[in-house]
Amino acid sequence: MKTRTPDQVLDEIARDQLGQDINLSSGILAKMRKVDQKNMKKKFVLSGSVAVVLVLVILLSIPSVAMAVKRLFGYVPGTGLVEQNVPVRVLKEPVEFKTGDTTILVSQAVTDSNLTRLTYQIDNIPESSSPNLKWEDVCHALPNLVLSDGTVLQPKTINGNSWASGLSRLLEYDALPAEENSIKMTFACIEAGPVTDVLSNIELQLEFIPAPAEMTVYEVVELQTPTPDASQTELPATAASAISLVLNKYVQTDENLILLGALQTDATGFRLSYIDSNYVHLIDKDGNEIPLEEDYSLTDPEATSSAAQSLPLTYRTAGRYLPGEASLVIDSVWVQQIADDRFTFDAGSNPQPGQTWQVNQTLTANGRTFMINEVMLDQTGTGLSIYYEAPEGTANLMLVDLEHELLGGGGGDDNTGFTYKEAFPGGLITVTLTGYDELMAGPWQTGVTLPEFADGLVPTPIPDACLTAATWQAALNAGTLEIPQGLSDTLIMAYPTAPDYYYHVLSARLDGSDPIDLGQGNGGSLSPDGNKMVYSTDGGLAFRDMQTGAVTLIPETSKRDSAPIWSPDGTKIAFTRGPASGAMGAAGPYTLMWMSADGSDVTELLADGEANYAQAWMPDSRHLVYTVKTADGSLVNQINVEDGQVSNLTSTNYQNSSVALSPDGKRIAYEAMMPGEHYAVYVSDLDGSNARLVANADPLVVTNPFWSPDGKWLAVTVHDIVLDNTLPNVALVNPETCQVIPVTSLHGYINSWQ
Repeated sequence: MKTRTPDQVLDEIARDQLGQDINLSSGILAKMRKVDQKNMKKKFVLSGSVAVVLVLVILLSIPSVAMAVKRLFGYVPGTGLVEQNVPVRVLKEPVEFKTGDTTILVSQAVTDSNLTRLTYQIDNIPESSSPNLKWEDVCHALPNLVLSDGTVLQPKTINGNSWASGLSRLLEYDALPAEENSIKMTFACIEAGPVTDVLSNIELQLEFIPAPAEMTVYEVVELQTPTPDASQTELPATAASAISLVLNKYVQTDENLILLGALQTDATGFRLSYIDSNYVHLIDKDGNEIPLEEDYSLTDPEATSSAAQSLPLTYRTAGRYLPGEASLVIDSVWVQQIADDRFTFDAGSNPQPGQTWQVNQTLTANGRTFMINEVMLDQTGTGLSIYYEAPEGTANLMLVDLEHELLGGGGGDDNTGFTYKEAFPGGLITVTLTGYDELMAGPWQTGVTLPEFADGLVPTPIPDACLTAATWQAALNAGTLEIPQGLSDTLIMAYPTAPDYYYHVLSARLDGSDPIDLGQGNGGSLSPDGNKMVYSTDGGLAFRDMQTGAVTLIPETSKRDSAPIWSPDGTKIAFTRGPASGAMGAAGPYTLMWMSADGSDVTELLADGEANYAQAWMPDSRHLVYTVKTADGSLVNQINVEDGQVSNLTSTNYQNSSVALSPDGKRIAYEAMMPGEHYAVYVSDLDGSNARLVANADPLVVTNPFWSPDGKWLAVTVHDIVLDNTLPNVALVNPETCQVIPVTSLHGYINSWQ
């Protein structure tokens, strides 16, 4: 039997199912997962492909790169590169389509003689009523463009991200004919939604006009390929030495610099897969790292290479930088290794949905050994999940059944799987390992001269934080640190549980003692006397008697209601009412609510906001702190629940910011975003003054600040996929002394601390 690579298998499936040339290789899927992570709310489980270790490499004596200006292409923000020597047409105005709660918005489109690029967004994708949704019941089709003569243009390149009940896409099509200014955009169905008559065969009319003269177009600077650095050419003759890094172009905007380049190789023993952005560094002339953001919206129509393989790089600086000589460094790259080994298991003649089989077999490839632990049939009876252990520096096993027709496949860091086109065949099943991803170490490097900004302004340095990747690792290396006295109070936490990682509510002490799993749910808050807890369930908000364990659903609440918070005087409970889907993070409306401590008198405080999230009560139990989503982040407001008076406290640059109020009501802790879309946590006075950067720990993700009862410590959740790929960790940070204490006994998100 001929061995196929992972790319080949996935592409064959895609072409068969989607009827178009769409690349669903593991590299692309990994990139899509990475984009999604930038839109995660404070409670999530990282499903990255591998453990990530950041290695900073500061390189000296890197040759400068000569530049030559070429004005054939220009950069249009939000659209990409367009030809400047041919007529360019743009979307006359945004086009919106609404059906029920679902909205499709085509916000931008441009066409030149080379490509048509189009950006759209879908909000409030409906959920299916079926609990056992199958592949064919979900829409996987992408929209086409239809010309006046009936010619159909199918998308060729896909970039974008998704979130709870929504997604955005940047699609590329062939260029529109010069005389074609009015076209149809057709949706056979709404991607990611159930296939229904209501959401099928949707048409949008798009009108194009000549690009206005005032349209912002930035100059594209062509870069000459530099002479390879001596250290690179002196590497031993390994696979890594066959890879080279080049920069092709850059674009300087008013506020940042966009770099376009590639890793390339003529090697045939492996395939370049993808580059984790944690391994990409831009080092300025003083040895400081300039924060970078991956830019999936920008493709280079002239990106060609004489090399057999080329892996494009598109990164933009996260704001301004220090001009002068700099170096772009790639620490490592993921490559696809071909494999050919298999295991078998007997599923029997009557396999049942949810059934598991213990396999405990090993597969080998290229000197690597992979342990296959378990196989599970999903509840639909068509999908197999395969759980495995992989050696460090490997990930994304490509496991397929080559003897039966499949619909698709994919997985995470310790599991993968696939879905059969028909029912699970049962009997003796042979699963073949066709490939896997392997982390190949570099470094690869090239130089670039960073230009000055027209106004001559340079950024101010970012202050040091208490919790960084370095201080976190140092605290872990120090071993078990003593938990400060007086903090052994009861905590209520939400934490994801295997194998499905649904959230459960946990009651425990800070040292991990007295743990009680209170069952599936989220957002638990203890009454001030500790006798009762309120939390969110799929059926609505519920009370739990902490002595007897009795659970009572609260009338007039539903799955739309979440994040309940008990007032300090024990008389009120505030919560957030979200969209009908019950998915927090989905497009609004959101309503700020409160009720009496017994669940009666459910009352609206602020209705139908873009994102009104209840965050904390003031000590007086009369004022509620909440956040409001804005275009630039979140406003932190307070409302008097008795008279409805609203006042602004401060703001943060993160739209989904979690805000914690100190017990004395004088300070707040809040999530923010640093340049490069890196999570950070600040502590400030109530009005935002005297702000102190507490956590800035990229590539770690630090979220969900919560004050200790004594107001001296801040508990945060640390997502460290090196330490643990699935469970979030807890750390204590003293904002005054900067002491960092990993709390290794607990995992999850603190919701209440009495």
